[in-house]
Amino acid sequence: MAGWHDDLVPPAVAYRELLGVPGVGRLFAGSLLARCCNGGLGLLLVLRVRELGGDFGTAGIVAGAYALGLAVGAPLLGRAIDRRGQTVVLRLAAAATTAGLVVLALLPHGAVAAAIPLAALTGATMPPVSSCARALWDALFPEPERRHGMLALDATAFEATYVVVPAALVALAAASASAALAVAAAAVLLGTAWFSGAPPSRAWRPSAAAAPGLLGALSAPGVRVVVVVWILLGVAIGTTEVGIAASAEEHDARSATGLLLAAWGVTSMLGGLVAGRRAPREPVAGFAALLVVLAVAHAALALAGSMATLAVALLLAGLALAPAMIVGLGLLTDAAPPGRLTEASTWLATGLGVGIALGAAVGGALADAHAAWAALGLGAPGLLAAAWLVRARRADLRPPD
Repeated sequence: MAGWHDDLVPPAVAYRELLGVPGVGRLFAGSLLARCCNGGLGLLLVLRVRELGGDFGTAGIVAGAYALGLAVGAPLLGRAIDRRGQTVVLRLAAAATTAGLVVLALLPHGAVAAAIPLAALTGATMPPVSSCARALWDALFPEPERRHGMLALDATAFEATYVVVPAALVALAAASASAALAVAAAAVLLGTAWFSGAPPSRAWRPSAAAAPGLLGALSAPGVRVVVVVWILLGVAIGTTEVGIAASAEEHDARSATGLLLAAWGVTSMLGGLVAGRRAPREPVAGFAALLVVLAVAHAALALAGSMATLAVALLLAGLALAPAMIVGLGLLTDAAPPGRLTEASTWLATGLGVGIALGAAVGGALADAHAAWAALGLGAPGLLAAAWLVRARRADLRPPD
């Protein structure tokens, strides 16, 4: 693709070098442990409510309360970290989240109503370790190429946990959802403690240049652009997840749903590893181009006439997804106001969560009213709009001179 560096650093050497920087290996391992169960928590809450004797409607409310708490709490915690530092805020948040998960695990049968506020508390206090890690990668790797490589390695490894860990948690939850929640609580507590105890995290200090204001990180136009793009990416992800399940059912191949979703995740990881080998020479143009590739792939999903052609289009979409998100994260780093990078990163998590929820809801309605193709095709126009927005607001996404 035009716009990428010609010099190619072998990925094994580059990634080994990045992880060899003092403190980085511990930060990386701690952050993965702290975040590894996040992808399965919503489903675990559903299974736990069922275990308590609640119906699926109540289970959905509990999972929604968790998602809403996460969307509201993450930016507030990010702002607190940008003002007070990482260690204390992360550890207090981890203690509150762990307490919420443990109480959820210990609720007596029939105590379904109590699960709603506990789920909201758990989401609202979830430690924003991903955002803290990105702030540290920016501080530890000021060179764009090395920072890009670390973002790629971090995002790819995290995506691997989303493929493997939720499946393991669900398998454990089949025997006891309560036990699975206890495992998730231990991972959050131990991983956050390991991460926040690393010297780079303890030494990280808020920037004196952080500008005050009610909008915080959203005061920067470039941050708002990336957040909108993340919402549109989330819509595409949410509609695809629903559309794949609906398409598999239409083709009388329900068992293929899990395999297709896993393949989507694996190819996204591979795309992230390849993208991490070299940084784009023109990040804004590269970001827009990757969004166009994603739009084409999602349009192909809607046009797929068989499970085989659906799988091919899904592989293309997966290969472009992680690279697009990695480049977008780099642009966010440049666009964030001084001293507001942690908060800016948490807004991305909120935007993605909102987009996925919206995409799943609208995609499900379209699949019911029409067919799977209607849900699968919904992401394409949004991704084209995201590419147009990036090109139109490219001046806001470039770092200041």
